Amino acid sequence: MNPVVGGRNSLLTRCRRALRPSARFVVNGLLERVPEKFVNASEHRKTRNPSTFNEKTRYKMARDRRPVLTLFADKLAVREYVAKQVGGKVLTTLYATADEASQIAWAALPREFVAKVTHGSGGVVVVSEQAQRSAQLPRDLRNLQWDRFLIHPDALDVEVLKRVLNAWLGMSFSQHKLRAIREWAYRDIPHRIVVEEYVRSALTLPSQVLVSCFHGRAEELIVDGGDAVFSQGTTRRFLRHDFESARVHLGCEPGPWNDMLRMSAALAAPVDFVRVDWRIAYRGFVFGELTNYPAGGKLGLRGHPEHSPRVLDTMLGTLWTVPAQY
Repeated sequence: MNPVVGGRNSLLTRCRRALRPSARFVVNGLLERVPEKFVNASEHRKTRNPSTFNEKTRYKMARDRRPVLTLFADKLAVREYVAKQVGGKVLTTLYATADEASQIAWAALPREFVAKVTHGSGGVVVVSEQAQRSAQLPRDLRNLQWDRFLIHPDALDVEVLKRVLNAWLGMSFSQHKLRAIREWAYRDIPHRIVVEEYVRSALTLPSQVLVSCFHGRAEELIVDGGDAVFSQGTTRRFLRHDFESARVHLGCEPGPWNDMLRMSAALAAPVDFVRVDWRIAYRGFVFGELTNYPAGGKLGLRGHPEHSPRVLDTMLGTLWTVPAQY
């Protein structure tokens, strides 16, 4: 590990932590413009002839610069896209948007809500009655990362929440930790705060279904039995030929299930790959997000009853034809 540019205790990392959020944002913006090949040339070379799913994800991260990826990654702009493609009924209720946390009327919000920033994976505070009352937001923000916090309404300190959100506004996810291959889709997203409805999961069903779509076709389902934000349950994977058995196993009605698959394909139609994430709520399937780069190209792929992660990585790779040039 290079002691100057790499690692948690490198000189560059320590300097960036010491900067105020506004100054850190400027530095991050300059660093983002450094070409990926200069950050990690060997990793860039490895993606030239990808074959597995994870390899093709990293290939996409390094090369795909289509604006639609930025639209998909933007937690606010994607709502308009979803409403246009499949209708607004699948969206959460939007309570507020702002450029700075003090602009939000926090006292007017419901007791439960989700506050997050638009330009990263993570950067989420879930305020829910289901949280432990002992959980607290961090007051020392010098080492704040792209975390997810679950806070009980009675334990919420709004002033601390505002400082956490403003700190995230000053951070760049695309540049986070000087990734070998950066998540470019987040780079040009306007930094804003979104406050939306907290969706409770249906008690008799897993909390979310993630649909991997290749070339506009749903090919894999990931059923997560954990919390929709803090997934700690059992993950189960199903390939396309097992979708019906997955529906029966979960106890979902055919109509809503097929609608969810249809909407997933419609949302994924413009690109070669995207994962469409749904939450299972009392009122049905609720849109979560569109994921361009699952786990940054390092997805574990555990949870299939027959295929090992390595085999599944290869199998999913055969479903995805990446172009020589995007």
